[in-house]
Amino acid sequence: MRQVPIGVAVFALIALACGGAAGRDAGADRRAVAAASARFQAAENAGDLEEMLVHFADDLVILGPNAPAVTGAETVAAAMREFHGAFAVQVHYSGEEIVVFGDWAFDRGTYRFTLTPKSGGAPISETGKYLWRYRRHPDGSWKQSRVMWNSSDPRPTGGVGLAAAVDGAARPWSRSARIGWPRRHRAAGRSETAEPLDFARTTA
Repeated sequence: MRQVPIGVAVFALIALACGGAAGRDAGADRRAVAAASARFQAAENAGDLEEMLVHFADDLVILGPNAPAVTGAETVAAAMREFHGAFAVQVHYSGEEIVVFGDWAFDRGTYRFTLTPKSGGAPISETGKYLWRYRRHPDGSWKQSRVMWNSSDPRPTGGVGLAAAVDGAARPWSRSARIGWPRRHRAAGRSETAEPLDFARTTA
């Protein structure tokens, strides 16, 4: 049997992979990722845990600030279920960059959220930046595989940090699987109303 040199075989595999990626519509892929992010934002604002779970890859890893990583879609969903039971969430994601490479993509941008304790108390707001890594699944859907974020707000000089406020309103959630909401918020006791939500996103 005639043997094919290893170098030739590797080159052929790379060429096939690149050819497959080149045949895809990169603009359509970016729009699909942006649409997935927009649907996830809508689900967060509605407190729709079932819809949020649709967007999670089974091997999802949450890399939140000031906390250990949380691994697995079901584990993350259980933590978020308790969290959304304690807070009404309004979040606005503004995508600044979406890059697709084969069956992987990342979405980078900024966020602003307002958490209103359902038990009463002043809303808590924060601004920050995020990076979400998506993976294309066999059915063509894009699901979140790795999620990370951190605050852009100055470190508070006084008052109660966001983590303490979250812990006070959602003790069961913080004990079970802390996702790692940043430890910052605007001045303690200051009430803020979330801005109207829109989803400005890079799709070009």
